[in-house]
Order: sequence, then structure tokens, then C-alpha cells
Amino acid sequence: METNTNTPKATPEAANSKKAQDVQTIYAANDYINGIYVQLHQIMQSYGYPMGSRTELAAAFGAISTELGRAASFIINPDAEDIVDGVKERIRCGID
Repeated sequence: METNTNTPKATPEAANSKKAQDVQTIYAANDYINGIYVQLHQIMQSYGYPMGSRTELAAAFGAISTELGRAASFIINPDAEDIVDGVKERIRCGID
């Protein structure tokens, strides 16, 4: 994977406001996607859809959630080695 080292710079106030807005958009999308997963899982379970297949579905949605967390982390701190603490906490709480 290539790393882009040419990050455009904006004014700190505008950049921070835009970052916060974009991160909240990612969190909202993640919450929406997780809601879709719960709904689909319940439907599949009610019809006796095989557990192994539901587990694979959960893994797919989990991968999407992880990537959205990484995107939010990158926006917050592009130099961080891993997901920042705030994103980790949301994941631990089951929000993401």
C-alpha cells in the first residue's frame, strides 16, 4: 500500500471543523451499516439461515466497520500507527 506524503494543508480552524464533521459522517455511516447488519441477521435467523453463513456476514460487516474506524482515525491523526483511543473506545462499547 502506498503512503501519500503530500497532504494538503488548510487553515487550522477550517481544517479542524471539517475533520470533525467528516469523522461524524463516517461514524453515522458506520452506525447505519451496523443497523442494517442487525436487521439482516434477525431476518436470517428467523428463517433458520445457517449459522456459518451468518457468521461470514458478521465478519464482512465487521471488516467494513474496521475500515471506517481506520478512516476516522486517519482523519483525526494521519500519523498514528493504529486506531486512536477514541475510535478504540467506540469499538469496545459496540458503537462501531
